[in-house]
Amino acid sequence: MKNTPFPANLRRARESAGLTLQSASVEMGVALTTWHRWERGVNEPDFATLGRIAAMLGTTPAELLRD
Repeated sequence: MKNTPFPANLRRARESAGLTLQSASVEMGVALTTWHRWERGVNEPDFATLGRIAAMLGTTPAELLRD
């Protein structure tokens, strides 16, 4: 997912859900640095985790990945 719109879409969805980086990472059970790396495009979640992220944010994996 590097060089994709995923990092920006993830950040927008998190902010729309009213979550901070800290609260999103706690809710997902991942380290704050992990979530931050996803939003910066350094790392990417696996597909199963992507589904959990989307559900938590009230969206779909497709929406997180779309241009």
